[in-house]
Amino acid sequence: MANSASFSFDPISTTAATGDTITVDVLMYSGSDPVISSDVWISYNPEILTPITEGLLDVKGGNFFQVTEAKILSPGKMYLYAINQSPSAVNVANGKLATISFKARNSGSTDLRFDCIPFQKQTSQIIRYDSELSNIINCTTTRAHTNSITITAGNVLGTSTQNSYQTWYIALAVLFVLFTGVLFLRYKRLSRNLKTS
Repeated sequence: MANSASFSFDPISTTAATGDTITVDVLMYSGSDPVISSDVWISYNPEILTPITEGLLDVKGGNFFQVTEAKILSPGKMYLYAINQSPSAVNVANGKLATISFKARNSGSTDLRFDCIPFQKQTSQIIRYDSELSNIINCTTTRAHTNSITITAGNVLGTSTQNSYQTWYIALAVLFVLFTGVLFLRYKRLSRNLKTS
């Protein structure tokens, strides 16, 4: 029987503006198989996304594993691993493995993708708790699960510039009214002086 265990992303598509924080859940499905550990390799475009770091990486673990950590091994390549250090904690893993966060760096489109190639060393794995510690991941299913991200240009600068212009126009209008008022008062005073002389 073919392995059915896999990873996926939630949501499967995201739209944000430059400067926004993007949060994505990494989901795991192991069916009825108990899992002792997992390795997740994720690719992304580093020109568009920057992982939000807090220590090694700002990653929040799910409820399946005692330890969940992540590392940025190179630009555009994230490695996330999770393990149960005690066999008594081993159980099936169907749900959220971890939550990862990115900062939208530039406008454009990119996909979050799982790197999963059978028999390679640096590849996504789901390790079943058995005597052989079998890798039960289905790479075909896992690779089909992506997160499509679209980043639009932020309008923060435009809003700030527009507000500056509005403030400038108001200030000019106030100055104009004051200047006109002063001229009018001087004109009246000058007219009065001319009449009395």
